[in-house]
Amino acid sequence: MSYRVALFRGELELAGWALNLSRSGLRAVVEDRVKLGEEVHVRIDEIRIARHGRVVWTQDEPDGTIIGVSFHERLEEPPPGVEFDSSLDISPTDLAAKLGLTEAELLAALDDTDPAGTAAGEAAARAAARPSGRDAGHDGGVK
Repeated sequence: MSYRVALFRGELELAGWALNLSRSGLRAVVEDRVKLGEEVHVRIDEIRIARHGRVVWTQDEPDGTIIGVSFHERLEEPPPGVEFDSSLDISPTDLAAKLGLTEAELLAALDDTDPAGTAAGEAAARAAARPSGRDAGHDGGVK
């Protein structure tokens, strides 16, 4: 899939290409730098999509940025000519709980503004140090 996409920061238009489209967001490449957490309006005229969303991940490249945008309002039906793969829809809170992290630790782990991975490493260390409940107090040793 490759559609021209227009992202708007207020009146400023950022041109790019949609790489993936799902019910809850899209992955796109844009020529400009985009900040994590930035609010954008997404428009794909070719398939009549218009949604407001938030940039939830970025990957800087030499010629622009690959971004993930989470829509504020899901697409209930795929646009004509587009098929959605089945996917798991999970909230950040539920995902954090499933991984044994707080939501803040999950966000820190996903924060790509920390290139050294310090926040992610600290979050993983805190999660690993917590007792898991079912094995709490058991050292796993053989007697």
